[in-house]
Amino acid sequence: MICTHAKFFWFLKSIIFIFIIFIPMKTSIYQISFGLLIILFLTYLFYYKKTDALKKLFLLYKDIFFGFFLIVLSMLVSNIIGQFTTIESWLALIQYIIRYFLFFWILIFFYAENIISKQFILIAIFTALFIQGIDGIYQILFGVDIIKANIGSLTEGLSGATDNRNVFGFFMAIGSSICFAILFSNQIKESKNNIYFFLIYSNLLFFVFNLLFSYSRSAWLFYSIFILLVILGNRKQFSFRNVIILLLILGFIGVIFLSFSTLSVRFVELIAMNSSQRDLIWIDAIRLIKENPLFGYGLMTFKQIASQPIHTMHNSLFEIILFLGLFGFIVFTNLLFIILKEILKNKNSIHFAFFFAFLIVTQFDHSVIKGITSLSSLSIFSFFIFSDRLKQGKSIPL
Repeated sequence: MICTHAKFFWFLKSIIFIFIIFIPMKTSIYQISFGLLIILFLTYLFYYKKTDALKKLFLLYKDIFFGFFLIVLSMLVSNIIGQFTTIESWLALIQYIIRYFLFFWILIFFYAENIISKQFILIAIFTALFIQGIDGIYQILFGVDIIKANIGSLTEGLSGATDNRNVFGFFMAIGSSICFAILFSNQIKESKNNIYFFLIYSNLLFFVFNLLFSYSRSAWLFYSIFILLVILGNRKQFSFRNVIILLLILGFIGVIFLSFSTLSVRFVELIAMNSSQRDLIWIDAIRLIKENPLFGYGLMTFKQIASQPIHTMHNSLFEIILFLGLFGFIVFTNLLFIILKEILKNKNSIHFAFFFAFLIVTQFDHSVIKGITSLSSLSIFSFFIFSDRLKQGKSIPL
């Protein structure tokens, strides 16, 4: 019996690991592994009679549960009232509940059951990001990525096995940020863990290199904001080693920029606030919002009502208000407030930096309504924040 239980837990952890690895790629393996994860969750829940444990977790997290319920309610109301809703609108609602909130809940539940740990999730994240980074290097050498045959180069930008270079840059920014957080938090003592320190720092430069050549300005902004907020949040513990780490990163970036003029061009566009015609999309969104401000038009209706053939608004604020109206904006703001309040209560400067980096990057790219990669990443980020309520796994800065 013990052997059977061990095999079940091993299989469960393997499925979670595989699912996280395939989040950036969004292949059929992503869909299949998540379907299996739901089945395993329900199997564990009823076979081991854990419904009481689940009820206790609901009570512990009733604020986040109620905040999410209000968001779902706003989606439901907007879809019912909206004149342009389609099957896609309702699918988006169902997927939002199952793919993201349920995924967050599954992680919290199995963490509370001591089946998974923060370290385990972090290793899965690193593996997923490292695979994408290696795939980006493969694109440089051969012009296509090895997994999905996406075209990419140093001049056109890298995409790895993601949908596009903005998504690739987004994940490379996350990888760079995690490495920077680990190094900057002084959790590693060079005298005792020289190899570990070297590996983390090497991965940092590896992710930064891929981040730069994604040419994703929103991802660059993500990483810049993260570094700035981490420095400000840890200014009282600022050490000489932190100064060296920061100078080495800036020096590495400077050398790369001086070596490739294409990077300088993209940087100038960022400084000049060149929106790549996003401003036209936003103007159109503002016009539509003014016409129906209270409950919006329903989920995923932009392509039906916009004057341009665009499927996304490249702005989470406009996306929420257009789809869900002011009611949706209020309930989304409420959920953000719950998350920020938890971060401040935990006094975690790393979470604080990630919170605002995510918040700002979604004003330019990545949907907060249907973006598989962005919402899955936010579900995992929320797990790291709220798992601290269980008073476990505080040995790492994330």
